[in-house]
Amino acid sequence: PWMNGAVPVMDDSWVESEQSMENVRCIELHHYSAGGGLLTPGHRDCGSALTISVLLSDPSDVTGGDFVTYDEGTPVAHKMGRGDAILFSSEKLHNISTVTSGLRQSLVVELWP
Repeated sequence: PWMNGAVPVMDDSWVESEQSMENVRCIELHHYSAGGGLLTPGHRDCGSALTISVLLSDPSDVTGGDFVTYDEGTPVAHKMGRGDAILFSSEKLHNISTVTSGLRQSLVVELWP
């Protein structure tokens, strides 16, 4: 069975906030086709505290479209599988690299206190 019966518990002790994350600010379905991506320099999810991005597409059907964060200014591409999610501080710089073929779809949920 999924997770062998384990019950996931959110450990929010690493979040730099003393408030709980119990409010959904927005839920978005993102589509990026060939030539598309989230390429805005300095992009952040301003106004939210945490963001989760879930890849809905099968990565074997898409070329490009990697989720990108930055480590001291250096881009870091995160290879994701279908159903994989990334949870991050909404103020962290992030982008989606250019899709060169296929259709990249993701579900994005932003949370705020």
